[in-house]
Order: sequence, then structure tokens, then C-alpha cells
Amino acid sequence: TLKTSRLLLERAKELELAVVGV
Repeated sequence: TLKTSRLLLERAKELELAVVGV
């Protein structure tokens, strides 16, 4: 669903930030 997609995108963004942080 759209909600799940949005949640996944948010998580991906957080993960990307973590990766860039490292």
C-alpha cells in the first residue's frame, strides 16, 4: 500500500543517512 511504500522510503532515507554518516 502507499502507506507501506512511504514507510519504506522513510526507512531507506534513514539508512542512507546512516551510511553517509559512516
